[in-house]
Amino acid sequence: MAKKTTEPDNGQSAKKTGIVTNPIRNLAVTAALCLILGVVFLAVPYFVRDYAGYVIGGLVSAIGLVYIIIYFLRKPVSGIYRSEFAAGIVMLSAGIYVTIASFRPDAAGISITLRLIVTALGILMAADGVLKLQYTLDMARMRFDAWWVGLFTSLPGLGLGILTATGLVDDFGVRISIGSDDFLSAMLVLGVAFIVNAVLDCVTLALIAVRNRAAAKQAAAAAAASPAAAETPASPYVPTVSVPTPAPGTDSQNG
Repeated sequence: MAKKTTEPDNGQSAKKTGIVTNPIRNLAVTAALCLILGVVFLAVPYFVRDYAGYVIGGLVSAIGLVYIIIYFLRKPVSGIYRSEFAAGIVMLSAGIYVTIASFRPDAAGISITLRLIVTALGILMAADGVLKLQYTLDMARMRFDAWWVGLFTSLPGLGLGILTATGLVDDFGVRISIGSDDFLSAMLVLGVAFIVNAVLDCVTLALIAVRNRAAAKQAAAAAAASPAAAETPASPYVPTVSVPTPAPGTDSQNG
């Protein structure tokens, strides 16, 4: 009978995590993006007002064109039930609208464009805050001593994202009038909010790094204390293969 081989329960953890499931990569990318946006909003707010629509509209239009080209390059059979053409048309139309609206700096179109951009960034910040909250809960379930530090990074980040997406952050900037005009005041407060979220992401990254180091030390200590126990599977349901022993007198009866 062939011997069955079973993988230990923690074999999944050894697999390399992907782009979506890698917490360190997620936080690092979001922190870098928020930091860049914060610096841009603080340094060149009027450049954002005058040219953000062109940049966003051009990128969205280019992606839409790529999707449409991919659709026509595919063979008819392989293109069935795929959505490249529909997605390309939608994205191309949206990109053209944003670009045309940006040609009219005195019209309402550019303010709508900026509002959509800020709303999308706020949603991204809120999603980042939810991810930080999940990482904090993971550390709490693992009984990590400093898990509560994550609450001071995840909850404020989530709140900043919600306030940014709903327009309350830039509205607060207009109310306190820290700039020469309402637009500058709103952009300065938004820039500060993005930089604060980047700092919160960096603190969470440091917390995760400390947690991983502590977990590695505990695993190494457990393996050194009882190497035999470390080699045995953790699951009690792993089947074991036992070699049957012949009953007394079996050989003599066969003979």
